[in-house]
Amino acid sequence: MSSETADADFLRSGDEDDATGGVTLDPSLDSVIGALTDHRRRGVLYVLSDRDEPTFVVDLAQKVALMDPGEDDIETILTELHHVHLPKLSRADLVTFDESANTVRYTGDERVDELLDRAREREQRD
Repeated sequence: MSSETADADFLRSGDEDDATGGVTLDPSLDSVIGALTDHRRRGVLYVLSDRDEPTFVVDLAQKVALMDPGEDDIETILTELHHVHLPKLSRADLVTFDESANTVRYTGDERVDELLDRAREREQRD
């Protein structure tokens, strides 16, 4: 018996809940957390999560610019939204981006709502 097999048998022999603390890893959480790692994407989600209706991307860019004191170039933000942030948020199933109407809408995700609320509280304090 190889040491790898012995190690695997050892791990399976006990109560799995005790060994894992009841945690089951969820790979889909990677895209959610990845979406929140950028300040502009968080800004997008802050704006969109407070709205029920689709938002024009240009309006979204203006709102995000107001949150980012280091950036006053709306065109830069608009370009980043179109080419970087909205596609990433869309791949994570956090927004629907209608390119023909140039609108975006938050899809709602309980996991994101909780993390976003905590991030918003932190960024409001700073």
